[in-house]
Formats: sequence, C-alpha cells, structure tokens
Amino acid sequence: GACGMRGARGGSRLAAVAGRAWCRAWSIDRVAAVECSPTARGSAWLHVPTRRNASASGEASPASPSGRRPCYGGDAGEHLGLPFTLTAEDAHAALKKWAGQKPFRPWTLRDGAKPRPSLRAVFLPHWVFDCEVSTRYRGCVGYDAGGGKYEWTNIETWRDGGTTPYPSCATQSQICASFKHRRDLASAVTGAHVGALPRRGLRSPSTLTTGDEKEKQTQSVTLKPMPCVRDAVLEAARHGAGAPNAVDAERFGMKRSLAWELCFRRIREREREKAKIALLEAHGADAVKDIALDIDLSPGRQVRAVRLPAFIAKFTHGETRGPNGDFQPRTHVAVVCGTTGNVRVDEDVVDTSKARVLAVFGGVFVPAFIAAWALGPEAHALLAAQTSLGSAFAFAA
Repeated sequence: GACGMRGARGGSRLAAVAGRAWCRAWSIDRVAAVECSPTARGSAWLHVPTRRNASASGEASPASPSGRRPCYGGDAGEHLGLPFTLTAEDAHAALKKWAGQKPFRPWTLRDGAKPRPSLRAVFLPHWVFDCEVSTRYRGCVGYDAGGGKYEWTNIETWRDGGTTPYPSCATQSQICASFKHRRDLASAVTGAHVGALPRRGLRSPSTLTTGDEKEKQTQSVTLKPMPCVRDAVLEAARHGAGAPNAVDAERFGMKRSLAWELCFRRIREREREKAKIALLEAHGADAVKDIALDIDLSPGRQVRAVRLPAFIAKFTHGETRGPNGDFQPRTHVAVVCGTTGNVRVDEDVVDTSKARVLAVFGGVFVPAFIAAWALGPEAHALLAAQTSLGSAFAFAA
C-alpha cells in the first residue's frame, strides 16, 4: 500500500512537471508567433530585424543571443535622421578645440599608445516629440524676516501660465532611446539643429495655408527620411565618418511610452521654473516653495523615431587603481555631435603637470618678487634659492 502511494505521488509530480513544461513551450511558441506577425509588430511597436550584417546595420542578428532583444523603433520605413556633416578629422579637431578651452586641460588627448583618441561613428536613436501644453500654477511666497527666516504667504488662486509650445527642436522634446550612454553625454547631439518634424501626409509645402507658413516649414525641416540603416551607414562612410564596418547604428532600446514620461518630466521642470520666476516677480518675494502645477496637454501631439549622428571618443589620462591594486590608465569617454561638433566629456580633465608648474611658479617667483620689492635684491636671491630647492623636491615627488 505504501509503495503504491509513493508511486502515485511520483506519477503526479511527473505529470505536473510535464504539464508546466508543455505550458512553457506553448507560451514561448505563442510569443514567437506574435513577434513574427506583421500586424502584431505594427500594433506593439516591436520591430524584429531581419538577418543582416551586424557591423553594417548596428542591429544584432536574430541568430545570435543578443538578437532576441526587441527593437522599439516601430516601422523602419517611418524613421527620420540627420546625416553626418562632420568627418572623423573634424571630430578630432573638435576634441582638440575642447582641450584648449581651459588652461588646465591636457595639451593633447591620447588613447594609450595611440597619438589621438579612438573614434567610433554611430547613429544614436532618439524619440522626438512635438507638443504644446497649457499651465496653471500656485504656491507659497516668502519674504526675508532676518536671521535666515522667511514669512510665508500661501497663494491659493490659480494663476494662468499661458500656453507653451515644445517643438521638436527643443531639448526637452528629444529623448535618447539608447541605454548605452549617459544622458548628459548623449545631450551633445541634441539641440535646435534637429529642426521641425515633417508633417505626415504632406508631400510638399504648397499645401500649407499661407506663404509665411510655407517658408517656415521649408526652412525648419532638416530631418531626412532614413528607412534603411545600411544605406545611411554607407553614406556616412563615404562622407568620411569612418570605415563601413566601423559605423554603427544602435537599436531603439527604449519604448515610446517611457520616452514620453521622460519628456513630460522635463516639461514639468521647465514649467516649474517659469512659475517660480513669475511668482517672485509678481509678488516681489524673496523665496518660493510648494509650487503646484496644473498642466493640460493640447491635442495634436506628434512623435517620430529619429537617428542622430555622433562620434564616441575614448582617451586615457591620469591613473586609477585596478581591481588587483595596481595603477592603470584612466579611460575617459566623450561624445562629439556629427552635425554641429558639440562636445560632451564624462568629466573635466585636469592636467596635473600643468598644475604642478603653476604651483612651482606661484611658490617661487611670486614670493621672491615680493621679497625683492620689500627687502631688496639680496633677500630676493636667498628666498628664490630656498623655494626653488623645496619646489624641486616637491615636483619630483
């Protein structure tokens, strides 16, 4: 009897395991079928790339494990982008110009033994929005009462903040859809140069209502259709951005809904700053707190998937302690806009040799000149000799 009960329990466990395995396999097959369906791909903004050269397109092959990651760029035929207007040499010149903008930055930028930084041309994916918001605000204004204290007055009446457009050329409307780079570095490729979004279904500016709108639409639209990433990569290589196998096009790793949340957060921050300034000016206050916003989104919001050109640069400067306790060259990352040449670096690099030279100069010559003016040339020579010897030991250390 006990053996029969053990056998029954073992059989039920095997049946449960087999049932779970069958359900899991059925679910995987169903998900794969949905992802491969063209209608489901269009509705879910899921784009499964076809088999192609990963180095040329920037998207992993479905045969590789990384190819299972979805691309949230939607229909590739609707993609827009800006071509590379700068070459790799122009990017190196922009980095050299950045290094010379401050006196304590390095004379030259190197990547280890290489005489120049390493460059990689890439198309960074972005979600670009075009919207308009109407805002009302209220808050508490404070007046200085002395001793670091304020007398607060609550403004209970909602104030009209007006209607503010946030077009596609505004930095608040441009969200990088890649998680491979820091947001502050990726901001190098954003700005007013992106221009306006082309209107859907508008074949030519002649269909606009007035001549002024026609001229504005023609001048502000700088984005080009970019339905094929491979053609954009080859065009960038022909322009001089890099070799065809070195130009990359990153996938859209961020969903459109998440990008809109980030965009709306930036809009709220901007509207809160405007409300703070308005309350300070309207009431002559010294401080503002507890600002409340009521933001309405106007109808007609637009969004497009856009690829913006950039150069990812890497160079080494300074040292850092490795995992084994040894010192290794410290690697820095910079992003150069492929259109404007704008540069963003992960941190402001300081050349220690320049700082030491300035310390020696300030520690030797400045006191010596003061001593010569106050005590005479004999004191100048003695003080200069003593400080020079001490600074030499400090510089060698």
